[in-house]
Amino acid sequence: MRAVRETMNTTPAPRPERVPALDLLRFLAAFGVMLYHYVSHRPAADGGTSFMATVTQQGYLGVDVFFMISGFVILWSASGRSATGFVRARILRLYPEFWLAMLITAGALYVLAGAGRHIDVVQLIGNATMLPQYVGVEMIDGVYWTLAVEIKFYALVWLLIVSRQISRLEIALYLWLAATAVAETIDVGGIIRSVIVFPYGAHFAAGGFFYRVYESGWTRGRAIALAVALPLCVVSSVSQIDQFVDVNRITMGMKIATAAVLSAAFVCFALLRRLQSIRWPAGVALAGALTYPLYLTHNVGKAIFLQHLDTVRLWERTLIAILFSLVLAWVVMWTAKRFIAPALRWVLNAFRLKDKPLGKPVTQDGAK
Repeated sequence: MRAVRETMNTTPAPRPERVPALDLLRFLAAFGVMLYHYVSHRPAADGGTSFMATVTQQGYLGVDVFFMISGFVILWSASGRSATGFVRARILRLYPEFWLAMLITAGALYVLAGAGRHIDVVQLIGNATMLPQYVGVEMIDGVYWTLAVEIKFYALVWLLIVSRQISRLEIALYLWLAATAVAETIDVGGIIRSVIVFPYGAHFAAGGFFYRVYESGWTRGRAIALAVALPLCVVSSVSQIDQFVDVNRITMGMKIATAAVLSAAFVCFALLRRLQSIRWPAGVALAGALTYPLYLTHNVGKAIFLQHLDTVRLWERTLIAILFSLVLAWVVMWTAKRFIAPALRWVLNAFRLKDKPLGKPVTQDGAK
């Protein structure tokens, strides 16, 4: 009984500048997605059925983990911010690196594909919004689909802020989780599914509940909510396996592995307060900063070294592509921070889109 009371404490945790364990988890998720595209997602004739392909085929679940992390850090970012400040923070966090990564990807794919890949100004402008599928243009890189999902979540958080309901965040999370559970069982219609960010609503809600746990401790309600969220996340991810893995590879073992990966992510989130006391190396923060540009540009490395460099052995090409992508991610991160973000910040200031903190300091931030 004493252990239960200690576990269900409500003592607020100190509010540090970052959560290194989340930086590491974020990087591992992006690295998993990269390995999935580099190794497991190749055709069978190109080594797609090798042992390593089997090991890395769950890498696409890094996206599911991204959505959980966003549920945590975006609610942290929104804490104490005005609606305008929240929008400004999202723009400055997402667009500088995205625009540069998009131009690099477009240029690389255009050159490598030659006349077979036509990218015009309209497609560039449409993709620059991060919502190409909603403005009627083709995505330059398929990984951009997750950005539209993220922006839907940001819109929901913004609505809570602008309607002055952010103080009722936890109630909103309970309702969101309940709506997701209903949508898993009956057809609620396309509009409602879009509003609740189905089928990833449980992932974002779980991250939100873990943020509340990290901020002020466990309660019985939060524990029950997360106990409900885990199977919802597993059901959602298992039901979508055929969108990421060839149907001939789908086995019961893969479904069990999917549940295991998501369960491991839940355990990591549950331990965040304890992990905060570890003396993390400085490189963990850099790994977290590299995650977003790595996710956005890793297909450039794939296009150069795995699809066009046939004179080198496959495993060597894969290693070279990984190293190249890490360096490219650093270049994108540094360049965007040094040149693009300051220019964008000046534009936002000119339009009076300024940050006006409302209370608690906001430090941890991140999208990918």
